[in-house]
Amino acid sequence: MLSTEGTYPFHQGGVSTWCNILVEKLTEIDYTIYSIIMNPFVTQKFILPNSARMIKVPLWGTEEPSEHLTTPFSRVYTAKRYTDNKVIESHFLPLFKHLIEEIISPEKNPLGFGKILIELYKYFQEYDYKNSFKSETVWELFKETVLNYTGDSRNKMAQPSVFDLIQSLGWIYRFLIISILQERCKELAQQLAIVNFNEKSRQEPEQMCESGIDRESKGVHADEYINQSTCCKFNI
Repeated sequence: MLSTEGTYPFHQGGVSTWCNILVEKLTEIDYTIYSIIMNPFVTQKFILPNSARMIKVPLWGTEEPSEHLTTPFSRVYTAKRYTDNKVIESHFLPLFKHLIEEIISPEKNPLGFGKILIELYKYFQEYDYKNSFKSETVWELFKETVLNYTGDSRNKMAQPSVFDLIQSLGWIYRFLIISILQERCKELAQQLAIVNFNEKSRQEPEQMCESGIDRESKGVHADEYINQSTCCKFNI
């Protein structure tokens, strides 16, 4: 997987040229280009070879975060249906509060921030992204958290206006769109599963599968192992 933002294959420049050389010359590698772009209407500048596929992630210019992705409509509808105020208050608000506190805190905790992102990803696999962020309770919590922090003179942070609060929450809404994408986590999970499979294949036959069953006698192939590991490790 090759992750890009505002560059290859939609913009020309040094980074895009370097990415293009990698994708075109390393033909023995099957690439997935995970391209974060400004909006879905940007013109593609580089033609991808047959060994590469692309996932486009527009941060702006969309009404629904998943409208330009391959997410089935039934899944979007079901998520919206079950994302009510009770779910938002019990599941989303605690994560959101921790997220905002980590963002505005001068002392950063990368590991803690990473855990928050993982939990948000899990939440958005079941519940709707837009409905969660557009809830009035989310706005009130965001406003309260930021104003309480800026109201403490020890933090030395200017008091934001209503416009500042609206803009900053809008940026968070847009920038976190990548946290809903199952495709990227599946790709990473599959790569990790391949590594695990290769490592286990060097061990004794009874240790090749997590269940302890002989892979050859039961006909368990690498692809099946990858699928099992993906579902198990990442709850997808």
